[in-house]
Amino acid sequence: MLANSKDAIKSRMIRNASGIWGYQDTEDINSFDPIVGMIIGALAEEIYNVSEEIKKTDARIVEKLFDLLINQDVFTHFPAHALVKAKTTQPQVSISELYQFNFIKKVPKTVKEETVYTNKTICFTPTTELRLFKGEVKYFAAGNQIFEILDQVKEPLANAEKGIVFDFSRLYIGLKLDNTIDKIDGLSLMFSIKNKLNEGRFYNSISNATWKINNKDVDFRQGFELPQHAQDKSLDEIFRKETDISYKTCRYVNEFYRSKFMTIENHNYFLKDFIKSDSLPEELKRKFPGNILKPVPRDIFWIEIQLSQPVSSEIINDLTVLLNSFPVVNREINEFSQLLTRGINIIPLTTEDLFFDIKSISDTRGTLYKPFHSYGSENANEEGYMIRHGGIARFDSRDAKETINHLIDLIRDERASFALLGTDLISSELIQLDQIISRLKQRLETNNVRDDSNSYLILNCNSNFERANVQFWTTSGELANSIRSNSKLTIQNGSDLDTNSVIMITNSFGARQKLSKEDKLNRLRRMLLSKGRVVTKEDIKALCFEHFGTELSEVEIKKGVYLDPSPQKGLVRSLDVFLKLDTQDKLTGDELEQKINELKIILKQESLNLLPFRVFIR
Repeated sequence: MLANSKDAIKSRMIRNASGIWGYQDTEDINSFDPIVGMIIGALAEEIYNVSEEIKKTDARIVEKLFDLLINQDVFTHFPAHALVKAKTTQPQVSISELYQFNFIKKVPKTVKEETVYTNKTICFTPTTELRLFKGEVKYFAAGNQIFEILDQVKEPLANAEKGIVFDFSRLYIGLKLDNTIDKIDGLSLMFSIKNKLNEGRFYNSISNATWKINNKDVDFRQGFELPQHAQDKSLDEIFRKETDISYKTCRYVNEFYRSKFMTIENHNYFLKDFIKSDSLPEELKRKFPGNILKPVPRDIFWIEIQLSQPVSSEIINDLTVLLNSFPVVNREINEFSQLLTRGINIIPLTTEDLFFDIKSISDTRGTLYKPFHSYGSENANEEGYMIRHGGIARFDSRDAKETINHLIDLIRDERASFALLGTDLISSELIQLDQIISRLKQRLETNNVRDDSNSYLILNCNSNFERANVQFWTTSGELANSIRSNSKLTIQNGSDLDTNSVIMITNSFGARQKLSKEDKLNRLRRMLLSKGRVVTKEDIKALCFEHFGTELSEVEIKKGVYLDPSPQKGLVRSLDVFLKLDTQDKLTGDELEQKINELKIILKQESLNLLPFRVFIR
């Protein structure tokens, strides 16, 4: 029995009345005069109604503050992400977010107390536009070793001859590229190290390295995205991206993986300018026996990396270098058309998955609709749209079924009241309404309607009979987590990629869906406190509690000093964040590492401090 149900309120009132009047503690209403029982019942009914109104008022106040102060985008779902690799069928391919890759995952489902598995399609798309090239990494040499790469597996080919001085600050990567490739601008290499302790120092070292291809200087930059076009710097484009949830999510994911990638700058590097009859570096000829190097093709393009500091043999053995790798996020594009009328149009975005973001909305006139942060008299004549997420954006603890039950009880009470007054017309209307609501309740139960409501598109149009084309993204939520590395993905969109070549490099992770009430309040508290920026120590603490939730028990901020791995720097001041986790909420090592890396990226993106952050677990 609920603590504030009508029966519970009535029972407490009877016990209190018994104590006041000297009766024994009893809950039997028949022990009192019938008039007293009727009065207590009426009071319990009114107290219950008042409590329900307080609940609704409290929810309305919080929702109104939320609408006025904070964009609802902060409560949206977050998709899973991972790294994949692919091969092209063309010499050079530019891929974008319209390319789609699918993975079929078996999902358990309970049917008649038995567990059955159904197939669920998990979709992934690239996070940004980038270039892929027809080729692969064939050789890798460093220190006293040279490796041959067979099916992405690094096999030792030979060790250097004895008595030769080894240079552990120089790496060689042998690429087999299609000779019909024109420019190699945008060619990316992905570096991965198994030992996470060595990652930071190595990635910093390659970002400050000098690069050559077949003994010609080439400029590389950290990251993998193509340079932004000039039109992307327009004011409208800047504002659009700030309200584009999908863009901001992809920007975060790109930042998460950026340090692993090095990409050739757009300086008009033509492949034909690097072709040599014998491209094998002299350093390799000096270190390794001639009979070992004889099978190595002479048309390999050798990338020479001169690091700012030497690397250990452990890093060399743990290092993997891949061509044509890129990050993907779990999202799928959906599209439909809708006939519009003048004024407000409310359109449900029906989907089996979770709504993520609007991609674009246009109509037959060519009008491109822009998002409204809020709708009022000041923009009533403007064409635009808003998204309402139903249960996700509500602070009311009751769901739709509870509200319908409350409405049924209210209608039955009102019907009885009108019947006592003899107003047959109103009573008959209430009887019909009672029957309609009861049928609605039965239909909801038989159709298994989900507790979390669909998202709704509220679109304002200034003309009649226009047909809108709506494109929006959906995500699979936490179902997309834990897809293992080396899993093959099928190609849904992308005919210029090799059918069987799209493979996961890392496990998929990071998906978060519908926030709990406590998570919502933590995020709301931080947004009210800092307006989405990290300036003070309290802002840092609020961000940590928002990110870790109930898993975090204490945060301490201190000033620190550390030795920067860059050769041009020495001791550097820092802000050290010490986290104490709740012992009851135990995270695995990988989950904890991922959360710490995510926290570092958020601190870097939202902080106004010039000092770098370091995060420690106590």
